Amino acid sequence: MTRQNYLIHLLTAVFLLSTASLQAQTRIATINLKKVFDGYWKRIQADKTLKERAKAFDDELSKMREEFKAETQDLPALEKAIKDTLISETEKAKRQKAFETKVIKAKELEQSMIQFNNTARATLDELQRQTRNDLLAEIQDHIRKKAKSEGVNMVIDTASETINQTPVLVFSDGSNDWTDQVLGTLNIGAPKGILDELKPQ
Repeated sequence: MTRQNYLIHLLTAVFLLSTASLQAQTRIATINLKKVFDGYWKRIQADKTLKERAKAFDDELSKMREEFKAETQDLPALEKAIKDTLISETEKAKRQKAFETKVIKAKELEQSMIQFNNTARATLDELQRQTRNDLLAEIQDHIRKKAKSEGVNMVIDTASETINQTPVLVFSDGSNDWTDQVLGTLNIGAPKGILDELKPQ
């Protein structure tokens, strides 16, 4: 083999190795993370739990409103009774005290309602945020393990958008899309009937 032929073969081998290496380094899969998140049975269960908590808060707030209504409904009559010119000063003072006591109690109840509502909403918001973060972390951990086991070093979310609300992924032929695979695996062992809630009514 001449030196020239040797160099040609060497360059060809380097090119082929470089191409193979480049292909190996760019193994990519895609996934619609929003579809996986929305269809995950634990997300459905978490939403039900949040709705139950929200209803419990609303029920408690309704009771407080009823108590406030009961405490304040006779305030106009009490205020009018104080202005009765036919009563004695003693009776007037007595009615005035009763009225002021009612007003103080009403203000306390109103403040309690405001504080309860603010605390309840903050609690629900934090619970929703934490639940979402936990579920996404669980899904992403599953994807990382799958990628590692299959030798894939990049998984792109096809549902993600830029700050300008344009797709991050402009084109994909869908040949290595993991959405249905991952969702199917995550939903193994889902409680009976829970996934039926995703079906159109």
